[in-house]
Amino acid sequence: MISLIKRRKWTFLSILIVLIIVLTFILLPGKGAVTYEVATSKIMNLTEEVSVTGRVIPQSKADLSFERSGNIERISVKVGDSVKGGQIIATLESSDLKAQLKGAEANVLAESAKLSDLVKGTKSEELAVYQQKLMSSESDFSNSMRDALTKVEDAITNKTDILFNNAQTVNPRINIRTENKTIEDDINSQRLTLTEKMSAWRAALSVNAIVNTDSPRIITKDSLSMAKKYFDSLANIVNVLSVNNSGLSQTYIDSYRASVSTAQAEFNLALTSENNSESAWKIADNELTLQKSGNTSESIQVQMARVEQAKASVLQIESTLAKSVINSPINGIVTKSVPDVGEVVNAGVNVFSVMSDDVFKLEVQVPEADIAKVKIGDKAKTTLDAYGSDVFFPSTVTSIDPAETMIEGVATYKVTLYFDQKDARVRSGMTANIDIMTDKRDGVVSVPFRAIYEVNGKKVVKVQNGKIYTEKEVTVGLKGSDGNTEIIKGLSEGELVVTFSSK
Repeated sequence: MISLIKRRKWTFLSILIVLIIVLTFILLPGKGAVTYEVATSKIMNLTEEVSVTGRVIPQSKADLSFERSGNIERISVKVGDSVKGGQIIATLESSDLKAQLKGAEANVLAESAKLSDLVKGTKSEELAVYQQKLMSSESDFSNSMRDALTKVEDAITNKTDILFNNAQTVNPRINIRTENKTIEDDINSQRLTLTEKMSAWRAALSVNAIVNTDSPRIITKDSLSMAKKYFDSLANIVNVLSVNNSGLSQTYIDSYRASVSTAQAEFNLALTSENNSESAWKIADNELTLQKSGNTSESIQVQMARVEQAKASVLQIESTLAKSVINSPINGIVTKSVPDVGEVVNAGVNVFSVMSDDVFKLEVQVPEADIAKVKIGDKAKTTLDAYGSDVFFPSTVTSIDPAETMIEGVATYKVTLYFDQKDARVRSGMTANIDIMTDKRDGVVSVPFRAIYEVNGKKVVKVQNGKIYTEKEVTVGLKGSDGNTEIIKGLSEGELVVTFSSK
């Protein structure tokens, strides 16, 4: 009985063990079992693309500055205005240069006339004419210097001394608030020095034959130069006055500005008259000297040189005048206008900017790993963040920089693209997403890139044939941007290739 029980017990245990083993095989994969995912090789059109991000910039942009320092006389544009190439944007005050130019041009005519007379020859009675002309010009020049003295004194005492306390003493003090004490001390010093200079000028012009000596002419030029600096300094002070920074009413401010402006105008008239009179006197003096020297070949050569020198003076003044004007170098839109009329600007300081308004380009940095794929002429699909990813702006690669640009330790190369068409929606500074099409294959056998792997340095794929999986060596071509790769050799259309295995 015990033996029977033992046999039944072992039989039950054996059946239980068998059931456990069977269930294990049914419910769990067998050890070493492999599952596969496959894909079918297909005939496809493949495109290789390099995707980068960049910005829209104008085709051209110009930052503009004056080539000489001075006061802004006129600004012809404002930010947002359209301009043409060569259009005047702003000018500096240059009345003194214009007066010099007129004198220089007159000198050219005079010297040329002398040369013509030399070639013709001079008669004795003509010398008397030249002598009389010189005497008349001497008298005019003397009178013009005295007239200049009178006008400048009037401009100082009757037009600008209202801005000072004790103006004509040894301790003049400007009676309006300035930006800082340095400016105040400087204008006070100028007013004191000018009082002394005017006294010396009057003394020098008190003699009769003032043209025949150098001192009156020198002190006249020196005094005019000092007076110009003084009037310009006062203009700079009153032009920045406001009710808030000066404590003065607008009526007083306008009155001060008008007084200084009138003084400057009176001074400029005196300066122009004096310059013209001096030029006329020099011309008359040179003419008489030339006529007295005779008409030798040497004198003719000397006069020819004087004509050329006079022409050179005109060119030099014209060149300086040109530096007083800013012209737009391109057709475009004004994007920057810093100064106001009356302000002093320094040479070389960027005060205006213009950018082209109808042609834009894209600049992108392509990593070293992709730059070999990109070439000039490649087409690109471009989208702008402002208009979303479904609005395309076709573009074309136009240039590739030969030198690298290091960005965070990675070598990149600047690539420039131009939009294929003008589009009013495109604006400078917009962020652009660019897919450059670098290569294309039509109607080629292709498989997913993940189906390809390497064995002993060779590219292979695993092909399914029923329940049998075999490796095939393949030659690969273009890797498309959609994740598929061209198979040049080793596969035909319709074969099943493994893309994933669980082992």
